[in-house]
Amino acid sequence: MFLKSKKKLEEGHSSAVAAHYNELQEVGLEKRSQSRIFYLRNFNNWMKSVIIDIADVSVKQCQQRYEDMKNRCRDNEYIFSAEFVTADCSKELLINKFHDTETCFDICSCQFVCHYSFESYEQADMMLRNACERLSPGGYFIGTTPNSFELIRRLEASETESFGNEIYTVKFQKKGDYPLFGCKCDFNLEGVVDVPEFLVYFPLLNEMAKKYNMKLVYKKTFLEFYEEKIKHNENKMLLK
Repeated sequence: MFLKSKKKLEEGHSSAVAAHYNELQEVGLEKRSQSRIFYLRNFNNWMKSVIIDIADVSVKQCQQRYEDMKNRCRDNEYIFSAEFVTADCSKELLINKFHDTETCFDICSCQFVCHYSFESYEQADMMLRNACERLSPGGYFIGTTPNSFELIRRLEASETESFGNEIYTVKFQKKGDYPLFGCKCDFNLEGVVDVPEFLVYFPLLNEMAKKYNMKLVYKKTFLEFYEEKIKHNENKMLLK
């Protein structure tokens, strides 16, 4: 979590990511509950209580859920207003797509997607600009991304250029060469994800965020976060 201090598009891996998520079918809760990764997906959703997306289908599904929620509201109930934008936040300046280009935000939530932008410095910088530039002073940028240190540790412990189990696999091009940008790996999670990703060296992300007046105020692994937050009953209820 970062706090804001009070002071013609190129083709790349992003098109493959968008195509992958556009092809995923909305199967409904009953069928999702039969998946072997059902509880993993629930845990990930618990980590990100989250509308900009690179996949047009995902945006449309999100917008439909928002409209359904509005329709269920009683007259005396308040529901937040929302804009839905299909864009690549690592290549496009998002503020130009908003109805009000002067709008500011208190929180930007970027869950499980920051790593896609680390294909190059330019893309990572654009992602951070979009996330932080329109935050109000004192605003927060909250994000989650795979732990590059843990991924490399598991890779180096493997006898091949990949590791995983019957549910997931992570495959690198080779061991021992981990550039700050463009460090590509292929991640496959049963029935849900099969797209190229890039490692995020967190100290570098921290330094790059300073350009936009951000300072790091909270950093935990998922395990550390779980052990800290699960002690509270309201958080336990979210996992049920």
